[in-house]
Amino acid sequence: MLAKANHVAKGAVVSSKTLLRGAIIGEKVILNDNITVKNSTLLGEIKMKQNGFVQDSKLKGTISLEENCKVFGANLQGNITIGKYSSLWGPNLDILSGNQKVVIGNFCSIARNVTLQAFNHNHKKITTYFIGQNLFKEKWDNETTSKGDIVIENDVWIGTQCVILGGVTIGNGAVVAANSVVTTNVPEFSIVAGSPAKVIGSRFDNETIERIKELEWWNWSVEKIRQNKKIFLDEFSVDMPQNH
Repeated sequence: MLAKANHVAKGAVVSSKTLLRGAIIGEKVILNDNITVKNSTLLGEIKMKQNGFVQDSKLKGTISLEENCKVFGANLQGNITIGKYSSLWGPNLDILSGNQKVVIGNFCSIARNVTLQAFNHNHKKITTYFIGQNLFKEKWDNETTSKGDIVIENDVWIGTQCVILGGVTIGNGAVVAANSVVTTNVPEFSIVAGSPAKVIGSRFDNETIERIKELEWWNWSVEKIRQNKKIFLDEFSVDMPQNH
């Protein structure tokens, strides 16, 4: 079977060490070394650092992906920043920023059928339908409303079928259980569940949380993480030694 053809705009900057299969690449896209893009469309100001992976996805807007990001089966639209080693693993994963921003930190895991949407229909108008866009063929900013940006900090795990709404910050190390709807901020290292999501527990006791916050391991270099393999291999405790 013949491989699908690529369509790369003249202005795109694509490293010779990048693999494209069935890719549509816009003119303002920058792809660094050792990136794989398969059956995906990248349009707008898209920047991917080295060792990234995108498959069966559409990225459109101003989107930045740090090194070693993985995106599969996702629809990303708007102003979006994704930190290093974060994994967005669909299918049916949607991130829609509208006029806001969506910021995702390092080492985050986001599962299939998850939606991050920073805006909603404006129910204060006579109709919630996008009548300006669809009937008058005009862009009316007041057809949507938002409570602000969505910020997902570092080492956050969002389970399948979750919805994250605008104006929400999910703190470092938090876990969002499957089928949750997050409408308010999520404390760091907490476990939340439900619709609307509420805190049902914590990953660690306070002493352990403070120790992890001191370490800020998600900002370490890859070399330092490798040097400290022990604290990632076993369940964490405050007594574990750290290699500097």
